[in-house]
Amino acid sequence: MKIETFGHAGLLLTDNNEQPLLVTDPWITGSAYWRSWWLQNYPHENQIEKLLQVKYVYITHEHPDHFHLPSIRKLGKKPTYLFPDLPDISMSSFLGSDNSYNLKNMTANQWHSISDNVSILSFPLWNDDSILLIDTPNAFIINLNDAKPNSKIIAQIHKVKKYLSNKKTIVLSSYSPASIVNAFMRQGERVHMKNKVDYVNYLNQINKALGADIFMPFASQAVFLRSDSLWANEYKVTFNDLQMYWDNDAILLPSYSTVDLDSFHTSYIPQCEYNAKGDKKYLLIHQREELEKEAVINAEDISNLSKKFNSTRLFLAILFPKGIGISTNNCHLVYNPISGRVSQCDLEQLQENNFWLKIPTQTLKDSLFNDHFGDLAITMFIEINLNRQVKPIMIYLFFIFLTINDYQHNKSVSHLIRWFLSTVRKTFVTSPKIPMPTTKEWSWSN
Repeated sequence: MKIETFGHAGLLLTDNNEQPLLVTDPWITGSAYWRSWWLQNYPHENQIEKLLQVKYVYITHEHPDHFHLPSIRKLGKKPTYLFPDLPDISMSSFLGSDNSYNLKNMTANQWHSISDNVSILSFPLWNDDSILLIDTPNAFIINLNDAKPNSKIIAQIHKVKKYLSNKKTIVLSSYSPASIVNAFMRQGERVHMKNKVDYVNYLNQINKALGADIFMPFASQAVFLRSDSLWANEYKVTFNDLQMYWDNDAILLPSYSTVDLDSFHTSYIPQCEYNAKGDKKYLLIHQREELEKEAVINAEDISNLSKKFNSTRLFLAILFPKGIGISTNNCHLVYNPISGRVSQCDLEQLQENNFWLKIPTQTLKDSLFNDHFGDLAITMFIEINLNRQVKPIMIYLFFIFLTINDYQHNKSVSHLIRWFLSTVRKTFVTSPKIPMPTTKEWSWSN
């Protein structure tokens, strides 16, 4: 039995007969976030052939670097696709619209057998992400991806680790910024909220708290190649950074590693052998950038933007009474939270707002059409310009509230209550106990 990482947040577990049993968050082709994100290392054809034989595919959350539709279409309809039990999330319904995919929603906080000697548990979180725990004969695998669980949940997972004390504990987690943390500008100077050592120190704390034996770098294997996102590569946390600041007892493996779960022998793909897929991607990037230049904001876009911002109008009026600006390739817009209106303005008026966002035109149109404005915070190409009074943390709150609306948690009182009772309460209030993997359940919720 082996575990190996591939793509971005792809984890492949093969059984004792070297048959692919489980894959998580497959991204094996193409790009993400409007041609901004590309893989450092694409799987070779022999690896893809192996992935095409997998029995189960688990998707941790809805972000397109994890729920990557082109890759799912490539894997096809043979596997059983597993999803966390998250409220108001449409992954399974979206994928199952043609009724030809085999889809299962996993009952939260319950062990499910996927073979005679492997079981998995899905733990959904308030931020519409999920943790996947995997119990194998010799290893306890903790896939944290981007989840960033609080100390209560980490303590619960550690109890399972102690119960399985005869097994090696393998932790996988993201380790590099994929947010607006370095996207802030004030008077032409970049403002940083964190530096590289902060990310590694977080991993040090997590590995110590979980008593990890092995850490596999994970969910941070993308490079940013649009001309307006190239700058972000400078702030990526690299394997060298992990080595420099590593301060815990877990063995740090390189990216794209394989671990034999019997002997615990490890191997990895050297960086000189990465498959970057040639120059085709640069043509696709150029086509996307030309599309951005040609796109025009119309009345429908302005109406959609007003509707999106008005979903959290009270919050915005309190924190940003001077307004919020948006600059696209060919126009400037300002949102007044007092009146609830979006109107066009000039550059001087744009700079009078509490902050203003620089967003490529077609990307803004797409995010509004798809009602996923919060995804803009992850693209690595938007720019956030602050006035002297506004602190970056306030912009984080801005995107959190709009993302809550993206997922329709505040669509109605009943939606808000369901979200609170299902994941918010479990994440922050009660942190329900994770059962020990003694009883292997075969039931799934549909």
